[in-house]
Amino acid sequence: MHGLIYKDLYNLKKYMRQLLLIIAVMGVLFGMQDTGASFLGVYTVMVSMMVVISSMSYDEFAKWDKFVLTMPVSRKTLVGSKYLLGLLVTAGGSLIAIAIYLVIGIITRKGMTLEDLVGIIGCFFACLLMLGVLLPLLYKFGVEKARMMILCVALLPTLGVVLLSKTGLLENGISEEFLQTLAFVAPVIIVVLFIASFFLSVSIVTKKEF
Repeated sequence: MHGLIYKDLYNLKKYMRQLLLIIAVMGVLFGMQDTGASFLGVYTVMVSMMVVISSMSYDEFAKWDKFVLTMPVSRKTLVGSKYLLGLLVTAGGSLIAIAIYLVIGIITRKGMTLEDLVGIIGCFFACLLMLGVLLPLLYKFGVEKARMMILCVALLPTLGVVLLSKTGLLENGISEEFLQTLAFVAPVIIVVLFIASFFLSVSIVTKKEF
């Protein structure tokens, strides 16, 4: 599997360098602001999704899946490499965001707040959730046919905030007990859904004819 991941990273190395440079620049520009951590977290989510989507787009254009399956590579391994790629890129982006904030904290002597760290970690798990929804769709319909679905998945966080605002929960305030419970329960649920998404993608690819 490490060979498949190396292939993806090698193909996308120039693209990823550009994205990392943008993260660094945006981190410096927004690091002085209170909403900077939120921006970096959200941007990390989008970058992670774009890297995985770009990887699958390259594979689809080159008919890579059809070729690689002629070698001793199982479909489960093929799917697992994309999930692991998404996980690695998301974790790497989150660590970079944290590192940027630590550096900015040293320079400004403000330090990195707990809220900043929680925000970035929250966006990390949000990315896993979005990838878990997106990857089965990409395997089922392909990158070109699933473009509108990709947009819908990217808008899911915004839709969630809108729905919460309609219920009045945001205006009335959310209890601290609820937030503490959510902080422990949500990551577990997301990890379970991410694993379930992997097996769903394996099932889709197993039935698919290339």
